[in-house]
Amino acid sequence: TLHYEQLNGIKYLEVPSDTNGFSNAIEKISQMEDQELMQYANQSLSVHEKFNTEVWNSTMKKIEDYEKRI
Repeated sequence: TLHYEQLNGIKYLEVPSDTNGFSNAIEKISQMEDQELMQYANQSLSVHEKFNTEVWNSTMKKIEDYEKRI
């Protein structure tokens, strides 16, 4: 994926958006050893902690409360 600040703390494979960079990155990823790739696997708990519905609802409430003040 591309770089997203919201994903800080989650290990993911980042690739460029241009065609050549994307192609080169995918080629590099396909040549990675399984052990190296495993560091990017099984992060569902971390993702859930950052993006569950409670976090989403809390963020939306903050936005709505801010909009009410302006």
